[in-house]
Amino acid sequence: MKELVLICNVSDITKRAKLQFALSSVALPCKWVNRKDYLKPMGQLAGETLLFTTEKEYDGPELTDSMLVFSGLSSERLGAALRALRECGAGPFPYKAVLTDTNRYWTSLMLFEELKKEHQAMQGR
Repeated sequence: MKELVLICNVSDITKRAKLQFALSSVALPCKWVNRKDYLKPMGQLAGETLLFTTEKEYDGPELTDSMLVFSGLSSERLGAALRALRECGAGPFPYKAVLTDTNRYWTSLMLFEELKKEHQAMQGR
């Protein structure tokens, strides 16, 4: 699996530039996920060959916040990426995930909802 960061819903141009700079400083390629692609499985967006894919386009509302999904990174590389993100001043990015066997068939919408639930639980709400 190749290294890649999937990025959803970062519309602020300054935040996008800082995020791009942070990821390029640790030589991580990124893919800006278009809203219309939110029905595609995360693995498909990351360029994996999956048993199930879709070309169906999403026309609903945008995610309520940004989401980053890390694919193919070792724990050392993930740590470097997270440090670069903290230092770039674009954050915070509370909705982050690693692409796993469990979530590779989830859509962006499904993963974001799960991350929101986890974030709320960690915040004690």
